[in-house]
Formats: sequence, C-alpha cells, structure tokens
Amino acid sequence: MPDRRTRRGDRSRPRDSRRQQPPAHHPWIESILICHSYLILTVTCVGQILHEYAHKRACEYLDVTVEDVCYFRFAVPPGYVSYRTPRYYRDRVGIALAPIFSNTLIAAVLLCGMIGGLDRWGIPPLSADFFRAWIGFIGTGWLGFACAMHAVPSRDDANLAWEATVEQFPAIGTVLALPLVVIVYTLSRLDWIGIDYLYTAALFSGVFSLYHSVPLLQMTVQTLLQLLSGV
Repeated sequence: MPDRRTRRGDRSRPRDSRRQQPPAHHPWIESILICHSYLILTVTCVGQILHEYAHKRACEYLDVTVEDVCYFRFAVPPGYVSYRTPRYYRDRVGIALAPIFSNTLIAAVLLCGMIGGLDRWGIPPLSADFFRAWIGFIGTGWLGFACAMHAVPSRDDANLAWEATVEQFPAIGTVLALPLVVIVYTLSRLDWIGIDYLYTAALFSGVFSLYHSVPLLQMTVQTLLQLLSGV
C-alpha cells in the first residue's frame, strides 16, 4: 500500500510552500520572514515534537504501520510521520487530526495552570521565596503557547482527512465527521493570516473565560497548585 506522510508546512509564507511561485516580497523582507519562521520554530519546538508524536501514537493505537518518523528539524516540513495508508475511514481521519486534539488539550491544561498561578501568587517577583512560582509561571505559559502554536493541522494533514471523507461520502461516519473535517480544512488554509497565532489567542481567551466562570475548575486548579508548591 502507498505511504502517506504528514507534513508541517512553512507557516511564515502566505501560500503553500509546495507551489512554485515568485517571491511575494523584497529579498530583505523575505529574509526577515525566514528568520521569524526559524525563531518561532525554535521557541515552539516542543509543540512541534508533540504534534508529530500525536500522529505516531495514533498510528500505534490504531495498529497502523509506521514507516519513518522525524519529530523535529530545521527544514520544510519541520517534522513528519510516514505510515501505511489505513484501511478504515475512522483511522485515516483519526491519525490526520490527532494533533489538534492532543496539543489543544495539553495547551489548555498548561494555560489553566498559568492563570491559576497568577490568581494565587500574582506575577511572582524575582526572589528566593517565589522562585519556583516564577519558573512555574514562565514554564507553563511557554509550554502552553508552544503546544497551541502547533495544534492547527497542516495542509497535508487536512488534505488527508478531506480526501478520505470525499472518498467515503455519504457513509454515516463521514456525515458525522464532515463538520469537523470542514472546520479543520478551512483552518489549514488560513495560514497566510497567521492562524496559529489566532488559534493560540482564542484558546487562551477561552481558557481564561472558562476558568473564571467555573468555580469547580478554579478549586481543582488551586488545590493542585497547593499540592505542587508544597513538593
């Protein structure tokens, strides 16, 4: 069976990097965009690694053969998972869209912990008493940002899910999954407006609102922070 490879495209470019088109900017602007792309990729490399790991774990869970894995590299794409084409529709869509669920969940938990830390300690001063709180605040915020920045599926991920849905439509599974597939496919096409940043900002806003509107969530987070701070 043919191999399928999931790719994370270069999000700094307004168009699909696979298309051969002339540069849209002057050379010095292109240089700035390239430097920005590598800088963001370096800062958020943890999210990129988790993105590809989610693909790999989904393959293992669904008993799909993994041919090759690259979690992170300074290239286009910055990571990939090569695997045998699954037989079932649910497996094809599940593997392609696994990172949006895993990265979003991890980012939401970390951001929730960061917000809870701000409520508990405020922005900690640089002192020995609050050193662990400071590290926790920076760490959870950075990891949450990194995971959220790589939650939106790449164009290739979305293409795999879309192609599988079109092939199997109108089976009951494709009808049920169609709204999610359409949303993901649309998001993957919005890389030219910085959809990763917008998704991260929307996730942070959603977690912030949820935290302050659900007392049980606040109590749970504060209890966990109290336990962790006592370690």
